[in-house]
Amino acid sequence: MGTFNRFYILFFKKHRVFISFLIILIVFGVITANISPYIYGKMIDVVTIGSVSDLPICIAAYFAITIVSMALGMYESYIGEMFAFKVNNEVKLAIFEKILRLRFKKLDALTTGELISRLEFDTNAIVDFCLNLVTSIALISFNLIVSLYFVFSISAGLSIIAILFIPLTALNNIVFRSKFKVLSKQEKELHDKYYSFVDSTFANIKGIRSFMSEGASRIDFLKFTDKKLSILKRTFFLSNFMNIGSQAILLVFTLFTIYTSARFIIEGKLTIGNMVAFNTYVGKLFDSVSRILAFNIQAQTVSVSADRIFGMLDDDSEVLNAGLDLGDIRKIKIKNLKFSYFDGVEIFKGISIDIDKPGLYSIVGRNGCGKSTLAKILMGFYEIQSGVVYLNDKDICEIKLLSLRDNITYAQKEVFIINDSLIENVKLANPKADETEVADVCRKAEINELEKMLINGLKTKLGEDGNLLSSGQKQKINIARALLKHSSVLLLDEITSDLDGKFEKKVMDLLSEVAKNSIVIFISHKLSSVEKSDCIFLIDNGEIQDFGKHLELLSRNVLYKELFEKEAIEKM
Repeated sequence: MGTFNRFYILFFKKHRVFISFLIILIVFGVITANISPYIYGKMIDVVTIGSVSDLPICIAAYFAITIVSMALGMYESYIGEMFAFKVNNEVKLAIFEKILRLRFKKLDALTTGELISRLEFDTNAIVDFCLNLVTSIALISFNLIVSLYFVFSISAGLSIIAILFIPLTALNNIVFRSKFKVLSKQEKELHDKYYSFVDSTFANIKGIRSFMSEGASRIDFLKFTDKKLSILKRTFFLSNFMNIGSQAILLVFTLFTIYTSARFIIEGKLTIGNMVAFNTYVGKLFDSVSRILAFNIQAQTVSVSADRIFGMLDDDSEVLNAGLDLGDIRKIKIKNLKFSYFDGVEIFKGISIDIDKPGLYSIVGRNGCGKSTLAKILMGFYEIQSGVVYLNDKDICEIKLLSLRDNITYAQKEVFIINDSLIENVKLANPKADETEVADVCRKAEINELEKMLINGLKTKLGEDGNLLSSGQKQKINIARALLKHSSVLLLDEITSDLDGKFEKKVMDLLSEVAKNSIVIFISHKLSSVEKSDCIFLIDNGEIQDFGKHLELLSRNVLYKELFEKEAIEKM
């Protein structure tokens, strides 16, 4: 129970006053509920002995106690639901924030399905379990004490039979509990893969239709359905075999109790009213025992969710506020940088780059050579494994991440579009920008042309992931954002790949102007976009193979010439 205790300390302990109030409500509800069977038994005895004059009092008391019990139960349920919702959201927020700040090396190893499953289903499972456990301790404990008291008070002989039932039921429970944990783990792993599959399918539905792959997607979906069905069947039979064992033990006990009760009534040792009350209290006793055993089974399955949640919460997060402040970046020095991803594939064997003044710098090379990875390292997304990166002569590992990202603008090829207005999408880079600044960058990025095409102009909502826009239009928003932030360093990764030649030339002219006061690092496969660069760095085989101006590299470097000639041929 160590994991659950830790979960309680993190998320429940601060609400202990409210939990205490909830437990008090439960105790009062249990008290009223436990008085009812006693009064009901008295009513039967009053009728049996013919004392009709006492019957109205018993009926009124029974009615009043029942109404109070129902009201307390409803109020306790409402309070419990609201509390569960509050704690659930607190846990989800903690996990959501953790995901947002999880180091990329860990994040890259998790699928979308795994993240969604932990955020939604694992959270719900463990919060519900912990809340039920905390609130049920009072309910079960009080029910056990009261039930045992009345059971032994009514008939010591019958009570011995009741006590024998408990270890038999517990033994039945112990036999099955480990099997439930195995099934739960298999089910959650399947859910992770299923949600990743669904997310990937919906995100790529246009491509699926283009290649007429609907049939293959349907088959994959049915495979998940078959696996779900297999786990469902095993869970069903396991649950039912356990329940059959419990019900069989209960049936034997019930029949034996009826037989023994009948003998006691005939012998005058027990009244019919007491028999009814005894059976009711025994039912409450068995219900308490069953709930304890059910928690034992549930703990096996929920522990899988708890392990998954703490496996994420315990991972290192980015620390944003620790380190040195940076200021405007005027120099970047990379020395013997080595880097590999989590799968062990070596990206850089020893990269060295020296940029000592503002200007337009480009990074080129074959697909997969590490151009985008270098940008992500400069943004602090990945930790340096070997070598060093200096910004203004400060080690990047010692720089505060907030300061680092405040001074660097990173624009990726995959444009991040939120389902909000066009103007709010542009202002993501600089929420404090005034209307004049926004209008200026929109004009430079030709978003004013896009504005005319949209129904509500700049206020038009762009849809989920910008589904109202073409890839080229999205890149114009990306360019506008980069210009709006006014950073001392711009890392631009393939931001002109979907633009026409005319606007691409305009963008490069804009960047050349920005590069007079800022360091602009342009990553591209299109060498026509980097011809005017002050310096071009060619990456190959994990190293900087060469660097210089376009014409210099074209004259002396075979690989650069091959890349350039390949593009020239493709344009013909």
